[in-house]
Amino acid sequence: MITLFLTSNSVRYLGISNDFLKILLESHGGFLIQGEDYFLGVSLPDYISCDVNKSLKKTTIKVGSIEQA
Repeated sequence: MITLFLTSNSVRYLGISNDFLKILLESHGGFLIQGEDYFLGVSLPDYISCDVNKSLKKTTIKVGSIEQA
């Protein structure tokens, strides 16, 4: 099931900052894939909608493996 939240709600749900979410986006070299994990708005000022359940799983796995290294 896809649960999409706008950026401000996504960062609260994921427990991260707006800046950290931006770093995780594919367009900024991160591992969250556009069209799968997040969706851009129709125009430039539109918010990013994030599939928070999928993103949380990916973030937990990636950040967890970094912390173990």
